[in-house]
Amino acid sequence: MQNWKSDIFGNNTSIDKYEPGANIISNTKFQYTSALIKHIPPNFPENIVLNNIKNNYNSVINIKRFIKNGNILNTIKIDFSNNDECLDFINNGFIIGNQFFPCEKFVLLKTPIRCYNCSQFGHIDKTCPNNFSKCSKCSGEHKKSECTSEIIKCPNCNGNHEASNQNCPIFLEQTKKLNFL
Repeated sequence: MQNWKSDIFGNNTSIDKYEPGANIISNTKFQYTSALIKHIPPNFPENIVLNNIKNNYNSVINIKRFIKNGNILNTIKIDFSNNDECLDFINNGFIIGNQFFPCEKFVLLKTPIRCYNCSQFGHIDKTCPNNFSKCSKCSGEHKKSECTSEIIKCPNCNGNHEASNQNCPIFLEQTKKLNFL
C-alpha cells in the first residue's frame, strides 16, 4: 500500500491512520476541501478503498482513517486539492462494486473558547484563573478595549496577528484537539 502512494499522489502525501493529534486538517477556508466516507466497516480492506479513489479522482492529496481511543471508526477522511472533484465525490457518494457508502463534506464542528481577559484558550473571562489581563491585539498587559498600540502581536503564538485569527497555530492546535483531528 505504501509503494503506490508516492507514484500516484506525489511525495508530499501521507496515507495513514487518522488519530487525535495527527497532521492539521484543512478545509475550504484554508488550503483544500475535505470529504468523509461514512459507514466503512473497520474490517473493510483499505487497499480497495484507496485503489478505487485513486482511479477516479486525480486531486486526492491525503487519505486518513479515523481512530478514537484505539478503535477503528467507520469513517475515512479524504482531502482534495480540487473543490470540484470534492463536490463530485460528495454528490455521487462512494461506490465499490454494488456497495454504496454515503459521503459528506468535512466540517470542523467545534471551535475553541478563548478568554477575553488573558486571551488564552480553554476558559472564559468569568472563570479566568489569571490575575492579569493580556491584550488580544498587542499582547500588552491591558484589556483590548484599553489598547492604544499600533503593534499587532498574538499573545498565544507571538505571530503577526490578533489572538482571534483563525490561522493562528495555537488556534488550529486547539481546534484539532476539540475535533479529534
